[in-house]
Amino acid sequence: MHTKELDLLFVYGTLMHAISTEMSALMRAHATRHTEGYFLGKVYDLGEYPGAVLSGSPQDKVWGQVYQIQQAGHVFPLLDAYEGIGAEYAVPHMYLRKKVPIVCDSKMLLCWVYLYNWPIEQHRRIASGNYLEYLRHK
Repeated sequence: MHTKELDLLFVYGTLMHAISTEMSALMRAHATRHTEGYFLGKVYDLGEYPGAVLSGSPQDKVWGQVYQIQQAGHVFPLLDAYEGIGAEYAVPHMYLRKKVPIVCDSKMLLCWVYLYNWPIEQHRRIASGNYLEYLRHK
């Protein structure tokens, strides 16, 4: 079954249009910005990019953008490879792609999100939950 909801992706790091990477260029070519929002989680500075994990606390928010992906059957495998997901990558994978409820204005959207899957203890938490804001003040 193919619905629009299945093709929504929430991004909080190097896939955002505002960051100039090869994959953000792919996003600009194959995705339409839908809205902004957050999910309950914590985001960490991993060096060249961020990683986010889920949280049960309403104080912990990861801010980002929701995109509608066109040609999802083509784009998601490319994004998965970029995030180190697939049979050719060591297990456990660095990221997992999961459906997560995203709070957008007064509604909730179920979106795919790439969540960090390795230990975070040695990484610096981005207290604001906003990676773009963090980069501006770094």
